[in-house]
Amino acid sequence: MMYTGDTDKATPCNLTNHTYWNLSGDTKSKVYGHSIRMPSLEYLPVDDGCIPTGELRSVKETPFDLTSHTLLTEELLAQTPASNGVAFGFDHCFVVGETGSEIHQTLPLAAEVQERTSGRKMTVFTDQPGVQLYTANFLSEKSADAPFCAHMGICLETQAFPDSPNKPEFPSAILRPGQKYSHHTVHTLSLIHISEPTRLLSISYAVFCLKKKKTYITKSL
Repeated sequence: MMYTGDTDKATPCNLTNHTYWNLSGDTKSKVYGHSIRMPSLEYLPVDDGCIPTGELRSVKETPFDLTSHTLLTEELLAQTPASNGVAFGFDHCFVVGETGSEIHQTLPLAAEVQERTSGRKMTVFTDQPGVQLYTANFLSEKSADAPFCAHMGICLETQAFPDSPNKPEFPSAILRPGQKYSHHTVHTLSLIHISEPTRLLSISYAVFCLKKKKTYITKSL
């Protein structure tokens, strides 16, 4: 994704993408089966209104340490309560690019998400200083509203630090006349493995095709 922009007057400019991801493919399942890895060494703590305080805090020995693959469980999300005291989960910005060890097209790794049952993996690379991890905490609690329910999706919003115009200690997010806004984020999708149910389904489909169309089952199945 490429974002560009210009302006004729000074203005805050912080564009992002708010896609909800659930790699399981099950529109009624929560993301508790997903694991996530974010090489960020720091995150932005927030106040009671979910606004960053201006501090950059180490993730070490906290629930925000996602530097190795961490399973998203209900227990983990309960350790990051939201400001209303009811919803809970991640809604925090992580600092991108401290390690610099994993690069795609000059872009540092922001996050990697895996879902074991489907075998799907998604990686996110960006030139932005932060990535907001949001676990859909404030969506509906009613199962009938699926898939628009709490914890049924993950957002990874690459962006400038939230509330930057009011935090002089953060990198500026003000776009001025004569400047060009540019934001580059790459998502890659791949398979880490093929689960046994998926493999059997593929074989069953190939056998069906063989009977109906007299085709051959390829070695890849």
